[in-house]
Amino acid sequence: MPEDSTAKLATQFRAALPPSAREATPPGVALGESLSEAVRSARAAWPELKVPDAAFVAFLAARVPEHEDAGAALGTMQVGDLYLACACLRGEPAAIAAFERRFGSELDLALRQIDLPSAQREEVRQSFQARLLVAEAGAQGTLAKYSGRGSLSGWLRVSVTRLALRQAGRGRRERAVSDDLLEHLPEAENDPELGYLKDLYRVEFKAAFEVAMERLTTRERNLLRHQFVDRLNIDEIGALYRVHRSTAARWLDKARQSVVDHIRRSMMERLRIQGDEYESIMRLIRSQVDLSITRHLEPVPLPEPEPEPD
Repeated sequence: MPEDSTAKLATQFRAALPPSAREATPPGVALGESLSEAVRSARAAWPELKVPDAAFVAFLAARVPEHEDAGAALGTMQVGDLYLACACLRGEPAAIAAFERRFGSELDLALRQIDLPSAQREEVRQSFQARLLVAEAGAQGTLAKYSGRGSLSGWLRVSVTRLALRQAGRGRRERAVSDDLLEHLPEAENDPELGYLKDLYRVEFKAAFEVAMERLTTRERNLLRHQFVDRLNIDEIGALYRVHRSTAARWLDKARQSVVDHIRRSMMERLRIQGDEYESIMRLIRSQVDLSITRHLEPVPLPEPEPEPD
Protein backbone atom coordinates (compact mmCIF):
# COMPACT_ATOMS: atom_id res chain seq x y z
CA MET A 1 0.00 0.00 0.00
CA PRO A 2 1.48 3.46 -0.90
CA GLU A 3 3.05 5.42 1.96
CA ASP A 4 0.47 8.22 1.81
CA SER A 5 -2.37 5.65 1.97
CA THR A 6 -0.72 4.00 4.98
CA ALA A 7 -0.44 7.33 6.77
CA LYS A 8 -4.05 8.13 5.92
CA LEU A 9 -5.20 4.81 7.44
CA ALA A 10 -3.30 5.61 10.64
CA THR A 11 -4.91 9.05 10.83
CA GLN A 12 -8.40 7.64 10.32
CA PHE A 13 -7.76 4.90 12.85
CA ARG A 14 -6.47 7.27 15.54
CA ALA A 15 -9.43 9.61 15.04
CA ALA A 16 -11.84 6.76 15.80
CA LEU A 17 -10.05 5.51 18.91
CA PRO A 18 -11.48 6.00 22.41
CA PRO A 19 -9.78 9.13 23.81
CA SER A 20 -7.81 7.26 26.49
CA ALA A 21 -6.57 4.71 23.95
CA ARG A 22 -5.51 7.53 21.62
CA GLU A 23 -3.43 9.01 24.41
CA ALA A 24 -1.83 5.61 25.08
CA THR A 25 -0.97 5.06 21.41
CA PRO A 26 2.19 6.75 20.14
CA PRO A 27 2.03 8.00 16.54
CA GLY A 28 4.42 6.48 14.07
CA VAL A 29 4.93 4.58 10.84
CA ALA A 30 4.56 1.19 12.55
CA LEU A 31 0.88 1.79 13.28
CA GLY A 32 0.09 2.56 9.64
CA GLU A 33 1.99 -0.52 8.49
CA SER A 34 0.10 -2.71 10.97
CA LEU A 35 -3.20 -1.33 9.71
CA SER A 36 -2.22 -1.91 6.08
CA GLU A 37 -1.38 -5.52 6.90
CA ALA A 38 -4.66 -5.94 8.79
CA VAL A 39 -6.62 -4.67 5.78
CA ARG A 40 -4.72 -6.96 3.39
CA SER A 41 -5.21 -9.98 5.64
CA ALA A 42 -8.93 -9.30 6.11
CA ARG A 43 -9.56 -8.89 2.39
CA ALA A 44 -7.64 -12.06 1.63
CA ALA A 45 -9.92 -13.92 4.04
CA TRP A 46 -13.08 -12.53 2.42
CA PRO A 47 -12.20 -11.48 -1.15
CA GLU A 48 -15.88 -11.33 -2.17
CA LEU A 49 -16.62 -8.58 0.37
CA LYS A 50 -15.91 -4.89 -0.18
CA VAL A 51 -15.70 -2.79 2.97
CA PRO A 52 -14.12 0.66 2.47
CA ASP A 53 -10.75 0.98 4.22
CA ALA A 54 -11.87 3.97 6.27
CA ALA A 55 -14.95 2.13 7.54
CA PHE A 56 -12.98 -0.96 8.48
CA VAL A 57 -10.17 0.79 10.34
CA ALA A 58 -12.78 2.85 12.25
CA PHE A 59 -14.51 -0.44 13.11
CA LEU A 60 -11.21 -1.81 14.42
CA ALA A 61 -10.49 1.36 16.41
CA ALA A 62 -13.86 1.20 18.16
CA ARG A 63 -12.85 -2.20 19.56
CA VAL A 64 -9.64 -1.06 21.21
CA PRO A 65 -10.10 -1.11 25.02
CA GLU A 66 -9.86 2.10 27.02
CA HIS A 67 -6.32 3.08 28.09
CA GLU A 68 -4.72 0.41 25.87
CA ASP A 69 -2.01 0.91 23.26
CA ALA A 70 -3.93 0.50 19.99
CA GLY A 71 -0.94 -0.97 18.18
CA ALA A 72 -0.65 -3.76 20.74
CA ALA A 73 -4.42 -4.33 20.73
CA LEU A 74 -4.47 -4.53 16.94
CA GLY A 75 -1.99 -7.40 17.06
CA THR A 76 -4.42 -9.54 19.11
CA MET A 77 -7.51 -8.97 16.95
CA GLN A 78 -9.06 -11.55 14.64
CA VAL A 79 -9.14 -9.16 11.72
CA GLY A 80 -10.73 -11.58 9.25
CA ASP A 81 -13.64 -12.23 11.58
CA LEU A 82 -13.99 -8.52 12.26
CA TYR A 83 -14.05 -7.76 8.54
CA LEU A 84 -16.98 -10.15 8.07
CA ALA A 85 -18.75 -8.70 11.12
CA CYS A 86 -18.26 -5.16 9.81
CA ALA A 87 -19.65 -6.08 6.39
CA CYS A 88 -22.68 -7.83 7.95
CA LEU A 89 -23.48 -4.85 10.15
CA ARG A 90 -23.30 -2.62 7.09
CA GLY A 91 -26.11 -4.75 5.64
CA GLU A 92 -24.21 -6.16 2.67
CA PRO A 93 -26.16 -9.13 1.25
CA ALA A 94 -22.96 -10.93 0.20
CA ALA A 95 -21.65 -10.70 3.76
CA ILE A 96 -24.86 -12.02 5.31
CA ALA A 97 -24.84 -14.94 2.87
CA ALA A 98 -21.18 -15.61 3.69
CA PHE A 99 -21.97 -15.50 7.41
CA GLU A 100 -24.68 -18.15 6.99
CA ARG A 101 -22.40 -20.40 4.93
CA ARG A 102 -19.58 -20.14 7.44
CA PHE A 103 -21.44 -20.26 10.76
CA GLY A 104 -24.94 -21.59 10.08
CA SER A 105 -24.08 -25.23 10.71
CA GLU A 106 -22.14 -24.33 13.88
CA LEU A 107 -25.14 -22.48 15.31
CA ASP A 108 -27.38 -25.44 14.49
CA LEU A 109 -24.95 -27.85 16.14
CA ALA A 110 -24.71 -25.72 19.29
CA LEU A 111 -28.50 -25.56 19.55
CA ARG A 112 -28.88 -29.32 19.16
CA GLN A 113 -26.96 -29.73 22.41
CA ILE A 114 -29.75 -27.94 24.31
CA ASP A 115 -32.84 -29.79 25.52
CA LEU A 116 -35.42 -27.85 23.53
CA PRO A 117 -38.16 -28.94 21.12
CA SER A 118 -37.11 -28.49 17.50
CA ALA A 119 -39.64 -25.68 16.99
CA GLN A 120 -38.17 -23.74 19.91
CA ARG A 121 -34.64 -24.30 18.65
CA GLU A 122 -35.66 -22.83 15.30
CA GLU A 123 -37.29 -19.90 17.08
CA VAL A 124 -34.07 -19.24 19.02
CA ARG A 125 -32.04 -19.54 15.80
CA GLN A 126 -34.15 -17.01 13.89
CA SER A 127 -34.37 -14.55 16.75
CA PHE A 128 -30.64 -14.78 17.46
CA GLN A 129 -29.54 -14.24 13.87
CA ALA A 130 -32.00 -11.39 13.29
CA ARG A 131 -30.88 -9.50 16.41
CA LEU A 132 -27.24 -10.06 15.60
CA LEU A 133 -27.65 -7.75 12.63
CA VAL A 134 -30.36 -5.26 13.60
CA ALA A 135 -31.45 -4.35 17.13
CA GLU A 136 -33.94 -1.69 16.07
CA ALA A 137 -34.10 1.20 13.63
CA GLY A 138 -31.06 3.43 14.04
CA ALA A 139 -29.14 0.97 16.22
CA GLN A 140 -26.58 -1.73 15.49
CA GLY A 141 -27.21 -5.38 16.09
CA THR A 142 -25.58 -7.42 18.84
CA LEU A 143 -22.80 -8.48 16.47
CA ALA A 144 -21.39 -4.99 17.06
CA LYS A 145 -20.41 -6.16 20.57
CA TYR A 146 -17.93 -8.68 19.17
CA SER A 147 -14.50 -7.29 19.98
CA GLY A 148 -12.36 -9.65 17.92
CA ARG A 149 -10.25 -10.78 20.87
CA GLY A 150 -11.35 -14.39 20.37
CA SER A 151 -12.72 -16.19 17.35
CA LEU A 152 -16.12 -15.19 16.04
CA SER A 153 -17.04 -18.87 15.92
CA GLY A 154 -16.52 -19.28 19.68
CA TRP A 155 -18.28 -16.01 20.48
CA LEU A 156 -21.33 -17.09 18.48
CA ARG A 157 -21.50 -20.55 20.06
CA VAL A 158 -21.39 -19.11 23.57
CA SER A 159 -24.00 -16.47 22.74
CA VAL A 160 -26.52 -18.76 21.07
CA THR A 161 -26.12 -21.42 23.77
CA ARG A 162 -26.83 -18.93 26.54
CA LEU A 163 -29.88 -17.66 24.68
CA ALA A 164 -31.16 -21.21 24.20
CA LEU A 165 -30.73 -21.96 27.90
CA ARG A 166 -32.69 -18.83 28.75
CA GLN A 167 -35.35 -19.88 26.27
CA ALA A 168 -35.59 -23.28 27.96
CA GLY A 169 -36.15 -21.53 31.29
CA ARG A 170 -38.69 -19.17 29.73
CA GLY A 171 -40.59 -22.16 28.34
CA ARG A 172 -41.02 -23.51 31.85
CA ARG A 173 -42.17 -20.10 33.12
CA GLU A 174 -44.50 -19.75 30.13
CA ARG A 175 -46.29 -22.98 31.02
CA ALA A 176 -46.78 -21.71 34.57
CA VAL A 177 -48.04 -18.37 33.26
CA SER A 178 -50.62 -20.06 31.05
CA ASP A 179 -52.33 -21.58 34.09
CA ASP A 180 -53.50 -18.17 35.29
CA LEU A 181 -53.29 -16.25 32.01
CA LEU A 182 -56.55 -14.35 32.36
CA GLU A 183 -56.08 -13.64 36.07
CA HIS A 184 -53.51 -10.97 35.22
CA LEU A 185 -55.54 -9.15 32.58
CA PRO A 186 -57.28 -5.88 33.49
CA GLU A 187 -60.84 -6.24 34.71
CA ALA A 188 -63.57 -4.93 32.41
CA GLU A 189 -64.73 -2.36 34.98
CA ASN A 190 -66.74 -0.35 32.47
CA ASP A 191 -68.24 -3.35 30.72
CA PRO A 192 -69.97 -5.76 33.12
CA GLU A 193 -70.91 -8.06 30.26
CA LEU A 194 -67.28 -8.60 29.26
CA GLY A 195 -66.36 -9.16 32.90
CA TYR A 196 -69.06 -11.81 33.16
CA LEU A 197 -67.97 -13.53 29.94
CA LYS A 198 -64.36 -13.50 31.05
CA ASP A 199 -65.27 -15.43 34.19
CA LEU A 200 -67.72 -17.72 32.40
CA TYR A 201 -65.47 -18.71 29.51
CA ARG A 202 -62.05 -18.53 31.19
CA VAL A 203 -61.16 -22.20 30.61
CA GLU A 204 -62.35 -22.24 27.00
CA PHE A 205 -60.51 -19.05 26.12
CA LYS A 206 -57.26 -20.25 27.74
CA ALA A 207 -57.35 -23.60 25.95
CA ALA A 208 -58.14 -22.04 22.58
CA PHE A 209 -55.51 -19.34 23.02
CA GLU A 210 -52.73 -21.80 23.89
CA VAL A 211 -53.46 -23.96 20.84
CA ALA A 212 -53.63 -20.87 18.63
CA MET A 213 -50.17 -19.76 19.78
CA GLU A 214 -48.72 -23.25 19.29
CA ARG A 215 -49.98 -23.28 15.69
CA LEU A 216 -48.16 -20.09 14.75
CA THR A 217 -45.02 -20.40 12.68
CA THR A 218 -41.70 -19.42 14.22
CA ARG A 219 -41.66 -16.19 12.23
CA GLU A 220 -45.21 -15.32 13.30
CA ARG A 221 -44.35 -15.82 16.99
CA ASN A 222 -41.25 -13.65 16.63
CA LEU A 223 -43.20 -10.96 14.78
CA LEU A 224 -45.80 -10.80 17.54
CA ARG A 225 -43.09 -10.71 20.18
CA HIS A 226 -41.39 -7.79 18.41
CA GLN A 227 -44.69 -5.87 18.28
CA PHE A 228 -46.29 -6.64 21.63
CA VAL A 229 -43.27 -7.24 23.88
CA ASP A 230 -40.32 -5.41 22.30
CA ARG A 231 -42.67 -2.57 21.26
CA LEU A 232 -41.08 -2.18 17.83
CA ASN A 233 -43.05 -0.24 15.25
CA ILE A 234 -43.70 -1.37 11.69
CA ASP A 235 -40.66 0.43 10.29
CA GLU A 236 -38.38 -1.15 12.90
CA ILE A 237 -39.78 -4.62 12.27
CA GLY A 238 -39.37 -4.12 8.53
CA ALA A 239 -35.72 -3.15 9.11
CA LEU A 240 -35.20 -6.20 11.32
CA TYR A 241 -36.37 -8.56 8.56
CA ARG A 242 -35.09 -6.37 5.71
CA VAL A 243 -38.50 -6.03 4.08
CA HIS A 244 -40.70 -3.06 3.20
CA ARG A 245 -42.93 -1.76 6.00
CA SER A 246 -46.03 -2.82 4.06
CA THR A 247 -44.76 -6.42 3.98
CA ALA A 248 -44.03 -6.33 7.72
CA ALA A 249 -47.53 -4.94 8.39
CA ARG A 250 -49.11 -7.67 6.26
CA TRP A 251 -47.16 -10.39 8.10
CA LEU A 252 -48.21 -9.00 11.47
CA ASP A 253 -51.87 -8.72 10.52
CA LYS A 254 -51.85 -12.28 9.28
CA ALA A 255 -50.21 -13.59 12.48
CA ARG A 256 -52.61 -11.80 14.80
CA GLN A 257 -55.64 -12.73 12.69
CA SER A 258 -54.55 -16.35 12.79
CA VAL A 259 -54.74 -16.27 16.60
CA VAL A 260 -58.14 -14.56 16.60
CA ASP A 261 -59.57 -16.92 13.98
CA HIS A 262 -58.49 -20.04 15.81
CA ILE A 263 -59.87 -18.84 19.14
CA ARG A 264 -63.16 -17.91 17.46
CA ARG A 265 -63.54 -21.29 15.73
CA SER A 266 -62.57 -23.23 18.81
CA MET A 267 -64.89 -21.37 21.18
CA MET A 268 -67.81 -21.50 18.79
CA GLU A 269 -67.40 -25.26 18.43
CA ARG A 270 -66.89 -25.95 22.13
CA LEU A 271 -69.67 -23.66 23.38
CA ARG A 272 -72.18 -24.22 20.55
CA ILE A 273 -73.43 -20.65 20.68
CA GLN A 274 -74.88 -18.30 18.09
CA GLY A 275 -76.72 -15.00 17.61
CA ASP A 276 -76.23 -12.22 20.14
CA GLU A 277 -74.05 -14.37 22.36
CA TYR A 278 -71.74 -14.96 19.39
CA GLU A 279 -71.19 -11.21 19.03
CA SER A 280 -70.49 -10.91 22.75
CA ILE A 281 -67.92 -13.69 22.56
CA MET A 282 -66.22 -11.93 19.65
CA ARG A 283 -66.00 -8.75 21.73
CA LEU A 284 -64.35 -10.77 24.50
CA ILE A 285 -61.82 -12.26 22.09
CA ARG A 286 -60.95 -8.89 20.54
CA SER A 287 -60.60 -7.27 23.98
CA GLN A 288 -58.33 -9.97 25.40
CA VAL A 289 -56.18 -11.32 22.59
CA ASP A 290 -53.55 -8.55 22.41
CA LEU A 291 -53.10 -8.54 26.19
CA SER A 292 -52.86 -12.32 26.19
CA ILE A 293 -50.20 -12.30 23.47
CA THR A 294 -48.15 -9.78 25.44
CA ARG A 295 -48.40 -11.87 28.59
CA HIS A 296 -47.66 -15.13 26.78
CA LEU A 297 -44.60 -13.94 24.85
CA GLU A 298 -42.33 -12.83 27.63
CA PRO A 299 -39.20 -11.04 26.44
CA VAL A 300 -36.18 -13.23 25.84
CA PRO A 301 -33.25 -10.80 26.06
CA LEU A 302 -30.28 -11.59 23.91
CA PRO A 303 -27.57 -12.42 26.47
CA GLU A 304 -24.23 -10.76 26.74
CA PRO A 305 -21.50 -13.18 25.64
CA GLU A 306 -18.94 -14.29 28.19
CA PRO A 307 -15.88 -12.01 28.29
CA GLU A 308 -13.33 -13.12 25.74
CA PRO A 309 -9.91 -14.19 26.98
CA ASP A 310 -7.09 -11.72 26.55
